[in-house]
Amino acid sequence: MFEPFTRTRYRQFSIASILTALIFYLRATRLTKDNKEDLRIEADGGHFEVQTISRDIEDICKKHASEEPEEEEGLVHMSAKEFDDLREAHRGDASTRPDLDLRKVRVNLANTSGLTAEQYLKCKAEEFIEKHANPWPKSRVKPTLTPFKSPPVQTSEIKSLIHDIDMKLQPEEIEKNLIEENTRRQGLGDDDIMGGIEHRADVARMQILLHVGGIYLDTDIVVLKSLEPLMNYPLVLGSEIPEALANGVILVSKHSWFLKRWYQEYKFFDDQKWSVHSCYVPWALSKLFPDLIHIEWDTFIRPNVQELALLYHEVWDWTSNFVIHLYSRYMKSWDGQEERPLREFAVLNTTYGEIVRLVLWGDPKPRDVTEWL
Repeated sequence: MFEPFTRTRYRQFSIASILTALIFYLRATRLTKDNKEDLRIEADGGHFEVQTISRDIEDICKKHASEEPEEEEGLVHMSAKEFDDLREAHRGDASTRPDLDLRKVRVNLANTSGLTAEQYLKCKAEEFIEKHANPWPKSRVKPTLTPFKSPPVQTSEIKSLIHDIDMKLQPEEIEKNLIEENTRRQGLGDDDIMGGIEHRADVARMQILLHVGGIYLDTDIVVLKSLEPLMNYPLVLGSEIPEALANGVILVSKHSWFLKRWYQEYKFFDDQKWSVHSCYVPWALSKLFPDLIHIEWDTFIRPNVQELALLYHEVWDWTSNFVIHLYSRYMKSWDGQEERPLREFAVLNTTYGEIVRLVLWGDPKPRDVTEWL
């Protein structure tokens, strides 16, 4: 039986997402505290191997240290802190030792002595990777999306969503409405008969697209590859769940009959019915007029709000996607961070990390952070 996407159901999705994030956090905490183990990765050609071990920088540096002490003249020995402070001073061009040749420096740790600057920096990079690359434990099986299975559609379901199935398109009325809306908005600014800002945005994007056509993207949508293969369709939407379409990505011609018919349904808009006109009405219309819309079932809005572990905890194959939705309102609860520095994104071993590297550096593979540390 069809269940409208009400505010209550939307909140249930939100609560479910937060609870799932909490479960993953507890799993990670139990792994690192109860077992006293950390998640370690090793990068080899852009691929990560995950191991559960416990190491500090002393353990990491042992494999880099020379077995025999060096007898070269002019070597300058210093502690790790002294070396870190010296590098920081060099970085700011305010070194108190401008005459010092870093090739002559040897760094001494508590139980490991005589590390070259290069060896020590490799240790620091490995330590950073082990700390930041895998904030969440990974599944033992390759993460995949479950293909949507569209449920049988009952006429009663469509009738519950479409006010008048037989209503004819009224292009003159739509054009008149757009002109009136534009005039009204110029006089009233952001004031609107709709209460929720989300629903105002839903209508505003449709009004703009009815004027000029084109591509609309939510601010937390990332384009992963060219949308050119989809540009010949009069209207393209993605699906977040089998019985609803999503309006966070819209490709459309301004002459789209479907878009105009969808817009007409807003005459019967009810602000108390969350997402009905934005997501469920276009789904119902697609069942009535399937030749007038192209639907991307898995390459626009998936992973969806119930699959965010694939985005923020796992490494999922996103290469078939045209775009990906980051669901920024849930980012902190899933990623565990309000924001991350670039050096963490450089090694973050999740789908999110790969997407960020693709956007920033044009390559999703992990990057060398030695010089950043």
